[in-house]
Amino acid sequence: MNRRFLHFLLGATLFLNLFFASVTGAILGIYISYHGLRDIPSVSENSKQTIPELIDLFENKYAKVYDLKINGYNHLEGTIDAHEDVFLEGYFHPETAEFIGPLILDPPLIKTVTSFHRSLLVGDIGRAIMLITALLTGFLAITGLFLWLKKYSNVQILKNSFYTERKSNLVHGHGGFMALIPILLLCLSGVILSLEGFGLIDDQFNHNVKSKTDKNYQLVSNLKEIYFPFTEDIGEVYEVKTKNYQYKLTVQNKKIQSEIISSRFDKITMWSKSIHTGKSSSIWSFTLTATAILSIYFIISGFNFSKWRWKIKLKKPHSYQILYASENGSTTQIAYSFARQLKRQNIKVKVIALNSFKFHEGIKHIWIFAATYGNGEAPENGSDFEKAFLTIPEKAKITYSVVGFGSKFYPKFCQFAKDIDSRLQLQTWAIKKTDLHLINQRSKSEYIIFLKDCYRSIKLDFPKIIDWPSWD
Repeated sequence: MNRRFLHFLLGATLFLNLFFASVTGAILGIYISYHGLRDIPSVSENSKQTIPELIDLFENKYAKVYDLKINGYNHLEGTIDAHEDVFLEGYFHPETAEFIGPLILDPPLIKTVTSFHRSLLVGDIGRAIMLITALLTGFLAITGLFLWLKKYSNVQILKNSFYTERKSNLVHGHGGFMALIPILLLCLSGVILSLEGFGLIDDQFNHNVKSKTDKNYQLVSNLKEIYFPFTEDIGEVYEVKTKNYQYKLTVQNKKIQSEIISSRFDKITMWSKSIHTGKSSSIWSFTLTATAILSIYFIISGFNFSKWRWKIKLKKPHSYQILYASENGSTTQIAYSFARQLKRQNIKVKVIALNSFKFHEGIKHIWIFAATYGNGEAPENGSDFEKAFLTIPEKAKITYSVVGFGSKFYPKFCQFAKDIDSRLQLQTWAIKKTDLHLINQRSKSEYIIFLKDCYRSIKLDFPKIIDWPSWD
């Protein structure tokens, strides 16, 4: 199984799940980006404020503090009794303890979209499906990377592609390359979060530690949540959870009474949530949103390319056949346009990929439409053309015409078409009907020169209207 077909097969298998995951991910990304930009003071990553200082700040300002938490956007949330009959629950300024406003709850639509993104609204079965989707999407991205590296094998080919390729090809290829790291991180974090949802990752590996190994463990920038004691009795404690530790502080002097370090699995899970949601950074949330939107485009454009690359029509054997070798589908489209042109003049032809050719009695003429891939190489669906022609017996007599498509930006312009023409001239069954035609950058005027030679060779009147693909 070649890499291109594997890439297509993975995309086809994942089509619906990946499409829904991308759409819901884009919606959540936009919402998270918007939510992260709200005018709510956040805890700075560079803040030197300590957790004991935060506790004193709030206890000196309010009558009763129940809990303080840092949410995914680094906003400080709290539940507090300001004074008698005044209960506050919402956002607070981390440096002044001032009440900013009530909590902003996610609207029902976002909750539904989130549930759909996680489990397709069907519970554990949906989670399992999305877990498989994340794994296969990672493989899909990796196969795409191999195809990209093969196609743009050197810097010159990469530079020339911006002048010679269609916009859809550029966005799909180069956009996919630029989005590779975010896609792989999303897949990896999605797999970890799915495993956590199934209970396969937990905190059972936590262990007690006797000494502080991290000097920043009491900084507010590392805080996750604090639960305050109900009374000021000697036995009461503050229960503190940070990014790497869980510990208890005494009421009297806020000294550490007991401490445990978070397991590596807990750290990995926390990292995965941060990466997958994008809540910790507005720049990263924008990146994830753009990646999700691009993924939708990759799905649609990928299937559009495949529609032309593997287009198959079941027909009875024809005397005339058009064989195409195309990497991005444009040469395939020209081949089908040529077939429609001939059909209007009552010449029935079969259009197939070059690799799929098989000899049958009655074949009179073949046209070969050959693009060149990478550094003068054959496209994937034309790489086995010699094996395909081995099916033709030496006693057969078949005329042929070769048309090459490429760009003069590349040093090996239309090299694959030249190679085919050279090989066919050595075959006893092959009779050259027209000259080798080489067409630069899908030039219609150069294509018309080929058409004139072609129609002259088969003794047909030149058509008044030229069938030609409409490029994006």
